[in-house]
Formats: sequence, C-alpha cells, structure tokens
Amino acid sequence: MKRFFAIFLVSASLLMSCGQDRGLTLLVPSGSPLISVAGVLDDVNYEVTVGPDLLPVAFTKGEKDLIIAPIITGAKLYHAQVSQYQLAAMLGWGNLHILSRSPLSSIDDLAGKNVLAFAEHSTPGMMLRLATEAIDVNITYFKAVSDVGAPFLTKQYDYVLLSEPILSKIVANSTDSCFIYSLQNVAHLPKIAQFGLFIHPHANVNQSSSFLAKLETNLHELNEDPLHYANQIVDLDLQLRELGVELIAQSIPQTDLAYVSSLDAKSDVTDFLAYLINADRNLIGAEMVHENFFAS
Repeated sequence: MKRFFAIFLVSASLLMSCGQDRGLTLLVPSGSPLISVAGVLDDVNYEVTVGPDLLPVAFTKGEKDLIIAPIITGAKLYHAQVSQYQLAAMLGWGNLHILSRSPLSSIDDLAGKNVLAFAEHSTPGMMLRLATEAIDVNITYFKAVSDVGAPFLTKQYDYVLLSEPILSKIVANSTDSCFIYSLQNVAHLPKIAQFGLFIHPHANVNQSSSFLAKLETNLHELNEDPLHYANQIVDLDLQLRELGVELIAQSIPQTDLAYVSSLDAKSDVTDFLAYLINADRNLIGAEMVHENFFAS
C-alpha cells in the first residue's frame, strides 16, 4: 500500500509539472536584436544565438514560441511553406551603414571603390548590392559583421558596411576621422525593414499579448533614455557585458529600433518585400507577400 501511495504521489507530481505553464520561449540573435529585447528577457525563456545559422533551423522546427529574425528570412521560409511563424511586430529598421575615412555625399561616391561587407545572401549584402547596382563597386563579403571591423582599423579597406553596435565599437577604436553614411539615405531604396518578432501559432495568446505590450514599452524607454537603458541591461547577458554601457548607449540612436505592430507595419514591410521581389523573385521565393504572413 505504501509503495502504491508513493508511486501515486510521483505520478501526480509529474502530471502537475507537465500541466504547469512553461512560459514563452524566445530565440534572439546577438547585437541590436538582443539590445531591443533585453529589458524584457525576464518574461521569457530565452536563448541567444551568435550569427544567422540557427535561425532557419528554428523556423522550420517550430519549437520556439517567438523568434527575432531578419524579415527576409522569416518571409522566405513562410512563403516556402516550411515555417508557420507570422510577423507579430517590427523592431529593427535601417541599421546598415557605410563607414569610411572620407565623407560620402551619396552612394554614387562609392563608384570605383573597394568595399568590404558582410552577409552576402542576407539583408545586409542584398541591400548593399541593390544600393550600388547602377555603379561600378568592387564588393568583398565576409560572413559576419564582427569580421568586417578589423580590416578597416588596419587600413586594408577605407569603406566597410557595418551595423550597430559593432559600428560604434569600430569608431571608438579608430585613430582616424570616420564618416558614416546610412543605406537608408539611398533614394531608390524603400524603407529597410530589417528584423522583427515572429510568433508561432502554438504560442499562448494571453502571454504573447502581455509580452508584446511590455516589449513596446521597452522600445520606447530604450529610445527615450539610451544611457539609463544601457545601465539596466548591461549585466543581463555576456554579449551585453562585452559591449559595455557606453557602447550600448552610444549605438542606440543609430540602430533605428522602433516597435511597430504587424498590422501598422504592413504597408512598409509589404513595400520592402515587393521591392526585393521585383529585383529578384528568388530573394523571397514568391510573386507577392501573402496576407497571412502578418499576424492579426
């Protein structure tokens, strides 16, 4: 009888633990995506990934409730019908900049120049290629943004494509005068929709709504007082500690972080993806953006 009662207690305990709410799970890349969400990490079970390699796998597996990822990645996998994740909110916009030793008045000033860039087949590489398609530019691509800064500091390249917060780090370590030109200033490019928060249909609706509301507030506070925000988040993750308070605060104004709900961002995101589709249908793998890509 005692043995039966003990087994019953263990079984009941297991059933109770299985029935408990495990909370939302989140996958977020390091860099500006991590900065954008750092103030609300206590509300989720999160995992930080360095580099883009794990993101397509996460989309296809469908195990995470939430994924922060490039819009192009999420859209391409959704339209290929290998991902169920819908765009819940836009977070990151035009965080792509040319760092140079001499000022650029327009993208045409790169004609005949050697430019070092990163992520050839992702948003950064695609947007640089489209920005410079009408001029003769010699572009060399490295895999990650973290690989691009050192060749600029050692003067192997005078023009490099960077994004925040790495951009601020390179500027801080440079002994030369530096000039920054945003790709968002290129007249023929649409508003760059860089990354957003994607949600899986199995995610708890109440928890998701609560998290999105807190995230919207977090993005507002981040932009309102970058230094205060940097002090709050710097010790939350190793990636943030390595950046430090001053660098995080300095990078935020040029990171172009802004929370826009999926429906409110629909026009800008659709225009951005339509531009890519018109340039090369294979970039998204569709002729138009599907309505269901946007979470209601």
